[in-house]
Amino acid sequence: KMFLARSLVRQSKPQGFQPLRLRVNLQGRGRLLTTNAAPVTPTPTTAAKPKRPLWVLGLVGATTGLCLFVYLQWSFRKNLVNEYLEDALILEEEGFYEEALPAYDEAMKLNKKNPIIPFHKGTVLSHLKRYNEALVCYEKAIQMDRKRAAIYHRKADALYHLKRYDEAQEAAAICLSLEGERYQVIYDNMMQAFEEAKDRDRRVKEAQLSA
Repeated sequence: KMFLARSLVRQSKPQGFQPLRLRVNLQGRGRLLTTNAAPVTPTPTTAAKPKRPLWVLGLVGATTGLCLFVYLQWSFRKNLVNEYLEDALILEEEGFYEEALPAYDEAMKLNKKNPIIPFHKGTVLSHLKRYNEALVCYEKAIQMDRKRAAIYHRKADALYHLKRYDEAQEAAAICLSLEGERYQVIYDNMMQAFEEAKDRDRRVKEAQLSA
């Protein structure tokens, strides 16, 4: 048996091969004792990255697409608002007040947070002597921006034409508190105009009662 094992190893070994030293027991099973071959160092294996599930990739793609869609929609609406507002301002400067109103309305539908739009619409309505409607626009603008002095000035003017002099004085006072000295002369002139109007209306009422 020992001879047979050595013959098999000798016949099957390739050229230059270092044979293993075997010992065969009585039952014919071999056990590795020693070897002349260089020890084999195990090659470290890099762990394979786990593949992302398909639903994760789909979710990422859907989120990216949604963000892109929202951005494009926002950009389109912004450009459209600017176009309407620019057209309305040009018409207002040229004195085409009736034609400017639809452009302001369209701009307000697309952007309900910009105080400039209702402010200028109120200005156009004041030019058309539609002071009650103008006052509504000024109130909307004030709700959006309470620190813009020009809105209170226009509001005071509309209230003056509606003969609501006390409220007009209050609006002018707020404008003065926001603008300071730059508005002082305008404020003084408005206060004088309010007092003269109140005195004139009072004389008219007295004349009507005495008639």
